[in-house]
Amino acid sequence: MDKTSAASVLNKSRNDFWEIVEHVRGTLSDPDRKLSLTEATWEGLMSNFAVLSLRCVSLQQRVAELEARPQLDYRGIWTEGVDYVPGNLVTHRGTIWFCREATSAQPGGPDWQLMVKTAGRPT
Repeated sequence: MDKTSAASVLNKSRNDFWEIVEHVRGTLSDPDRKLSLTEATWEGLMSNFAVLSLRCVSLQQRVAELEARPQLDYRGIWTEGVDYVPGNLVTHRGTIWFCREATSAQPGGPDWQLMVKTAGRPT
């Protein structure tokens, strides 16, 4: 995460935190409750909240990256003229190929990665 993004998240975190603080203070201002927290305590809570917010953003970005990866999808035997997309798996001449780039080309070229080589037949 770059510094601008981090600063933006921290500012949002501070705003979110202070909204929560005001809600809690309003709740705690009930005369039946005699609870007082110092500004240092609130600042400590805000600091922890900001750190957790940044961690959440980092995790959200990681999840988005993982979800953007191609999903494996076995498409059966390779068929000429069919368009394949990254993540497709096909069987061709007894081997299994992984599609790396969108293509309709026969497996074995740069758009394909050999996954499982033919093991041969038992005698």
